[in-house]
Amino acid sequence: MGDVLCAWAIKQQKITIGSVWTQLMHWNQLKIIDTQFEYFGELLEQTLTGLKFLVDAYPKNGFDDTLSRVRHISHYFLFYSVIVSKQPPSVVVKCGEAENHRRSRFWFNTEIRVLGGRAFGINQVGEGAAIPCYLITDETAKVVLSNAYHDVFENEEFVIEPPTALMKNDDHGLAAKFDDMRVSKKGPLRRDSVATKRYCLCYNIRISAKHGIDLIGKKVSLPFAILVGPKSDVEARLFLERSFADLVRKPLSDIPPYTTYTAMADALEMKFQV
Repeated sequence: MGDVLCAWAIKQQKITIGSVWTQLMHWNQLKIIDTQFEYFGELLEQTLTGLKFLVDAYPKNGFDDTLSRVRHISHYFLFYSVIVSKQPPSVVVKCGEAENHRRSRFWFNTEIRVLGGRAFGINQVGEGAAIPCYLITDETAKVVLSNAYHDVFENEEFVIEPPTALMKNDDHGLAAKFDDMRVSKKGPLRRDSVATKRYCLCYNIRISAKHGIDLIGKKVSLPFAILVGPKSDVEARLFLERSFADLVRKPLSDIPPYTTYTAMADALEMKFQV
């Protein structure tokens, strides 16, 4: 399951520079992946139920350790089935300094989604759960990626709107949809200093499931830049980053020093598709 989701996420990263239609076609593949996750989740849940019966019926036969290990595997599986199913664009452009143009010029949508999880009752218990979202710097993102329990209580340098979304069931499962997201400044910032930084969205996950499993932690989006006005060199670098950096398996990694002609041609075709 991990390989399937990893391959999907790698492709997702690359097509974030493409058209909305291309991204939508890729997003639609989650329906198949959701079914695969649900099947594996059912196997885990049935295994836990069986082990719980054995523990209750034969309390001194050593089934407790097996139950604990399978519960740990289930917790790991469920937490990593929560994904950022819609990523922010590589560049968010703000307008000028005027007070009536404090927000970003273009809105964008992001989404947190649970793949499968119905066997564990997540679609029922998680319905209506509020998912907070914070805008953080890449330095904070590095800490969060190494420790999902690291506390994040506020936005850094910029404010993201809307700050929360509710988990709701749709045709693809349970998701929190952050529609029409925009950024606004918290205070005065120099254009050059902002242009050299990377930011991420941090989603605070807190969902309960059957068998005493609580999904508590953070999910971090792909890095992006916030520009106060167009800046072609930064936009070009972010294009290369989304196209060639291994941000899925090595989050916040650098652009590789070289690539193949065919890979560059594919990236340019994706960028300028109509």
